[in-house]
Amino acid sequence: MTTEEQIREVYAYFGLAVYCGQVLEHGIVNAMVVLRLPRRDRFTKGDIDAFMDQQFENTLGKLIKNLRAELALPTDLEGLLGQALKTRNWLCHEYFRERAIEFMTAAGRDKMLAELADAGELLNRADKRLSAVVQPLADRYGLTEEKMQVEYQALCREHGISARSG
Repeated sequence: MTTEEQIREVYAYFGLAVYCGQVLEHGIVNAMVVLRLPRRDRFTKGDIDAFMDQQFENTLGKLIKNLRAELALPTDLEGLLGQALKTRNWLCHEYFRERAIEFMTAAGRDKMLAELADAGELLNRADKRLSAVVQPLADRYGLTEEKMQVEYQALCREHGISARSG
């Protein structure tokens, strides 16, 4: 791999890790919407959209705090969310500044690629674990995986996107 290719890989891995952090943020907001399903007769679609917009203005730390206020989280998920928060903040606020020297060498960039892959995996694992906790609640209120897949397929068709399954 050339130096330029390796540098592009570092940026790509960084982008993927940050993306995984944003997926987690969205997963937390979705979880808080699921927690409102028992009272869904009191909310309009506009109310839910406004709630989501309001939550998306929050930091990941604030989202986690808001989720904790609404749902008792299993200990392992608490720990995972704490690690995810630290990792996401490190990536977004410190990563390239702390890795300026490493970024200048092939060996340093190799190290960065490995740690960025680990960071993305951690953020992805936190999102998956959160989904595993919330999905039984969603199922109870009729928002099953199957219904979400049907909606996903319809959304893709509506926008002319080739839908992937699963």
